Amino acid sequence: MAYSNSKKKNFAKWFTISLIFIFFICFSSYKITIKSNNTLNQNKIRLRFGLPLQPSSGLLIIALEKGYFNKHGLKMIVKEYPSGKRSLKEGLFKDELDMSGSADFPVAISSMNKKDFKIITSTFSTNNVNSIIARKDAGIKVVSDLRGKTIGTQRNSAVHYFLHLFLLENQISDNDINFSFMKAENLPIAIADKRIDAFSMREPYIGMAKKLLNKNHVIFSSPGLYDQYDLILIKEKILNQYPTISYSILKALIEAENYVKKYPDIAISLIAKRLNADANTIAKLWPYFIFRTSLEQLLIIRLEDEARWLIRQNPIALKNVPNYLELIHIDTLKELNPDAVTIF
Repeated sequence: MAYSNSKKKNFAKWFTISLIFIFFICFSSYKITIKSNNTLNQNKIRLRFGLPLQPSSGLLIIALEKGYFNKHGLKMIVKEYPSGKRSLKEGLFKDELDMSGSADFPVAISSMNKKDFKIITSTFSTNNVNSIIARKDAGIKVVSDLRGKTIGTQRNSAVHYFLHLFLLENQISDNDINFSFMKAENLPIAIADKRIDAFSMREPYIGMAKKLLNKNHVIFSSPGLYDQYDLILIKEKILNQYPTISYSILKALIEAENYVKKYPDIAISLIAKRLNADANTIAKLWPYFIFRTSLEQLLIIRLEDEARWLIRQNPIALKNVPNYLELIHIDTLKELNPDAVTIF
């Protein structure tokens, strides 16, 4: 009996020692994991990023929602803007952002006097994202009824340029209408309050106006009229400071591109949620959307066409078409995906 009690005591002693040892190992591993995670977070590059709230920001939204930027060593400090133009004007060019998305047109005008950025890729192209919504009670039923009406849009933007092209296509001069320039987010209320008769825009603002106007609206679009791109701009000093940052950004966007191809329905839902837009409306436009990281020769042609139009609008202040090749960083995308680069 004494031997048995001694055996039990030894067992209890070694069992207790084993538990303490296991606890020590687990606690040490936990501390190492926490330290490792903190080190990883500290090593991530902090990037102030402007996100335009528009469907063309789809790859950016997916990369954020799925954690692809984080996966590739980037800590994104996101600030949302109603448009790419505003993201550039109020963020990137005021040194409040390091990187921004934008449609091509604001880039065309910004490049007239700004040269401290690089385009590292386009993420989106389409020929059917912009529309004109008009009030029926303003006497507008067909396109020709736009003559003499007050049409709102955001000045010197992709939707402004689309409006010009749309009027030209329908043999209406810019002088035949009254322009009313305002911020994108103010357009739906302006048309509902009858301060304007129509406006040129894209989602989510067209959808907002439809809800406010109920059945008192007509929408005009023109697929194929305007091939436009969305671009990623990054400050040149950030590229110089972090030589590998373009690789991290592009790898994250390429992953987002693959996700969009594989799961289009989920992508539509995630984009619509971020934009606070109607998923069905985006789904209808989806066949016209191309979400792809690329640098195409057509982009150069588009930027030059837009620059020439801007010079005609303001020949005193604007003189020469910039050399856009100097503003494009080709090397990284060409290394990651040579087929995506056709600029020569």
